[in-house]
Amino acid sequence: MTVFHLFSGNRGLHRTSHRWDSICWLVFGILFHCAGNISADTLLVEAGSKTVWKYLDDGSEPAADWREPNYDDTSWKTGRAPFGYGEPEVMTEIGYGENAAHKHIAAYFRHRFTAPDVRDFRELLILLRIDDGAIVYLNGKEILRENLPAGKVTSKTTAQRRINAEEEQLYHRYLVPAAALLPGNNELAVEVHQIDGNSSDLFFDMLVKAYAAGELPQRAQVVPAAREATLTFREKHYLSARTIVPDGYVDGGRGMEVDTGGSVKTGREVMVVDRQRDPELRKHIAYARSEFIAGLPPLSRARFLALYVDVQCSPAEGRHSSLAAAALVESEFREREMLLGRSVGSGICRHRALLFKVLADEAGLDAALARGNLGVDGGHTWNELLLPDGTRLIVDCMNPSGGFDFPKTTHPAAQLYLTVRNEPYYPPSKPGK
Repeated sequence: MTVFHLFSGNRGLHRTSHRWDSICWLVFGILFHCAGNISADTLLVEAGSKTVWKYLDDGSEPAADWREPNYDDTSWKTGRAPFGYGEPEVMTEIGYGENAAHKHIAAYFRHRFTAPDVRDFRELLILLRIDDGAIVYLNGKEILRENLPAGKVTSKTTAQRRINAEEEQLYHRYLVPAAALLPGNNELAVEVHQIDGNSSDLFFDMLVKAYAAGELPQRAQVVPAAREATLTFREKHYLSARTIVPDGYVDGGRGMEVDTGGSVKTGREVMVVDRQRDPELRKHIAYARSEFIAGLPPLSRARFLALYVDVQCSPAEGRHSSLAAAALVESEFREREMLLGRSVGSGICRHRALLFKVLADEAGLDAALARGNLGVDGGHTWNELLLPDGTRLIVDCMNPSGGFDFPKTTHPAAQLYLTVRNEPYYPPSKPGK
């Protein structure tokens, strides 16, 4: 996924009317207040800066009951996740002592949250990003131990192995029984341990969701009716405007593999288009089919749909936070189906492009789905819009130009779009596709 502001600051690339700007901001406000997500899960603890924790970072050994709900932590410090040092994503930098070569081994964290009626909850999904090891307690009971030895640990106990640079960037996915969860107030306690006192960095952040029986995301499977469209995009990295995205269509990224039985293998989350099972997608489709959208000429129709997709898919903190949101989604749904309607707030380009394609199909527009690279920065997915006069435009909901103008495929800016082999997607001598 590439976030690359293509058109801002280049006055000669587009014309944006003040009237369109005003309409965009008006619709943005309407959509922002209408945005919502119908979900089968219950978010208990949110990752990132919206969650406040109490923490102890002075290297001392806390009292034996530090993980219990009634422990008095008023003397502990307060901060917002993520915590640590030596990593750019850290929101609250914690202390490690006066000697950088002999840092504190352990740090301790506590967070109180409220849960609804828990009778139907069977499992907790935990997304945990740590460097290097951790033990997680819920209401005084250990529910998760990662990269630490069995038995009693102290503030001097080191992690079992060093987390490498790639692994420490990931949120790891764990499923644990929900037996320790209580209705009302709950206390989450976490101790994070380093591999040694010379470690250059420490990181801690986590997300907790509760699921009832049968609600966990399932392994993705390609149904026969959607196999042709799914494999066409996987192999050709292009889905034409003539192909209506069918129910059962899946996208697990360019590395996705599909066996003869339809089972999906990928290291990414697997988006699934299913209008019957996805109430949030049906809400988006209702907007695409609305009288307001239907009454617009094709170009204006596409611009409003692109704006809608951008509002729905951008994280609350803004499009610039998309990478962090994408990391959580990828961890939660790796090799599991994520209904397309669940892409609300996840931010990444292939979610946006697929949602635009589905909505454009429903709105009677000729829109294609394209995958390649943007500049030399890596993988990217976007759309093409074919107007009735034959003009072909680039619709990039990840990197919208001012006022959601769409450049022609013959425009100089189109040269930034490359194939998966890093060849020009729109060669100057061959305008269009």
